[in-house]
Amino acid sequence: RMGGRIIAADVASVTLDSEVVIESGNVYTLWVVLPDGVVESRSVVSSPGTSALLNVSPDFSAIPEAMSVWVLASADLLPETWRVISMTEVKGTQADITALAYRQDKYAEIEAGLRLEALPVSNINGIPDVPTDIQVIESLYNCWCAHHG
Repeated sequence: RMGGRIIAADVASVTLDSEVVIESGNVYTLWVVLPDGVVESRSVVSSPGTSALLNVSPDFSAIPEAMSVWVLASADLLPETWRVISMTEVKGTQADITALAYRQDKYAEIEAGLRLEALPVSNINGIPDVPTDIQVIESLYNCWCAHHG
């Protein structure tokens, strides 16, 4: 898991709602939403290991609020970015959101005539094993439905 909610924070550290694994030799960046709505990113300087407490450098410009959103990225696993086109409130806390996949580097790559390479947005690397011992059962189903009109 590479995102979630902040439990507690100060300008130099953030306690996440879930433990994350910091691997030795990998570079990590933590993005948080600040109280004014600005998304700020900082380098993670925590020691390798599994922890819900991440130390960052430099300090955030403000203290992230509890229950605001965090996203963690590494050199080999980046978050997907999207450009929101529209958002409509459906009811209560539900909304319909229309968005397009967004690549900040897209136009520079196209202008330079370069091929736009896929970004590492998933760490699922293998093909699952072929299922075995599958049993299929065929049966008939009768529905005695009456239509009233």
